[in-house]
Amino acid sequence: MTEESLLRTLMTERVKILAYVNAIARHPDLAEDIFQDICVLALTKRGTLKDESHLLLWLRKTARFETLNRLRKRRERQLTLSDEVLEVLDVQWQQGTPEKASILMDALRHCLELLSPAAMELIRKRYEQGMNYPAIAQLLKRPVNSLYVTFSRIHVSLADCISKYAAAGGDHD
Repeated sequence: MTEESLLRTLMTERVKILAYVNAIARHPDLAEDIFQDICVLALTKRGTLKDESHLLLWLRKTARFETLNRLRKRRERQLTLSDEVLEVLDVQWQQGTPEKASILMDALRHCLELLSPAAMELIRKRYEQGMNYPAIAQLLKRPVNSLYVTFSRIHVSLADCISKYAAAGGDHD
């Protein structure tokens, strides 16, 4: 595999790799660091990567391994996704296209901007800070069950918004 074709594939797959790593790690900055490490590693392993399909398989496995390894080193294993969810992400990765991933990432950003400040604060506590429902409930002095209901409504709202945005091809005007 030539260096040029390897770099082209890495840049084409960048959004998917970042989304995959971020789904596991829940830290966008960490996802970017891991992506850069994977790029360097791919360049050093270029001679062993036969073709683009081999590279894509290697990228997915390496992204997963590197992310879980980094989280273990940071002692954040409890925040990672279950193996079953990771397998579903692997399947979605194989079926997705860079264009679709880009539209979905844009849709998520757009739909998050539409959330109320209170809903956005809950999302930040849960997904950026990695807090669990009982910790958020205790912090906000709310019953845990009410948070489950609130998050369920937020998730449904985001899913509807993302579906509409993606169906419109990213046109939200």
